[in-house]
Amino acid sequence: MEISTTARIDRAVKPRVSALPSWSRPSLLAFAKCLALLSLSSILFSLSAVAQEANVQLDQSSSAHDHLFPKEMEAWRNRSRYVGDGIEKAEMFRRALLATDSTNKSPLERIAERLAEFKSASRRHLIGHVSIAEFNFPTERLRHQLNGRDNISPNSFDAFDGRWFGTWGESKVNHDWQPTQSFAPPKAFADVSLKLRSLQYAWISNGFGWNYLVTLPSDGREPADTQRACVLGMVYYFTGDNFETISGSKAHAGFVDSPTRLVWITEREVFLEEVFAGDTPAKDTYVITAMYHDLLSDSPTVSRRATQAVYTRNPANRPDFFEFRW
Repeated sequence: MEISTTARIDRAVKPRVSALPSWSRPSLLAFAKCLALLSLSSILFSLSAVAQEANVQLDQSSSAHDHLFPKEMEAWRNRSRYVGDGIEKAEMFRRALLATDSTNKSPLERIAERLAEFKSASRRHLIGHVSIAEFNFPTERLRHQLNGRDNISPNSFDAFDGRWFGTWGESKVNHDWQPTQSFAPPKAFADVSLKLRSLQYAWISNGFGWNYLVTLPSDGREPADTQRACVLGMVYYFTGDNFETISGSKAHAGFVDSPTRLVWITEREVFLEEVFAGDTPAKDTYVITAMYHDLLSDSPTVSRRATQAVYTRNPANRPDFFEFRW
């Protein structure tokens, strides 16, 4: 477009130049040349931007952005001790969510009730941001899936594959979600009661972890060959740039809402995660909306503070972290 605009200026200026003193001509010619150079620079810049975007499209999950990820990321990937440890700890957490108290109510029920309130109340706060209206998590559906009674696809994590770049709080955050590994028959680990049907490794800047699809044993009230499965997760954290020593961990229980939506419940948070596919991979977005709670304690409460982070495939495009009260 800049080229055609410059051509119009040349045609308009040319007849005037012949009527002006000869000393004016170099100035006008120089001006025209300057415009042409600016237009060329603009075109070259646009082509460079297109090339960069194309690079992100074609290389969304490998070496193009390796300088943004530490070498230790790969070192932790296949440490089976932590894979098994994570399954055991996440399974303990799943059971705690489903256990009922003296009022015959479970923490999962409390969380589901508050999530419904959060979904409704956040609608007006998320105008101009990313809506969570499409999430569907009634209590019975959550309980049904966490009890292993849903037919969950081993490919439930696939939409989240690849490298993502965003902001959490004041920090730039880089995620790397590796392709899912599937196991048929399910993989067993020493001293772990559950077997693994699929596994996704992730690096999340301040730690690493796995998403698991695990088989559950028969509950004794169904045929022995009944296949039950549920989603679990585990994250191990580091402090600062010390990627050699684990400083903390967090168990997750997962809920597959759709092929592009996951809900992750932890002891103090619920993360509503959704991937939106763009018309090219470079335009994909990955959104995490968080509700904060203390609903597994003896005095269950929920925070009115909530947050939303948006990740993209491009490290140069990190949307602002959004915090709101509902």
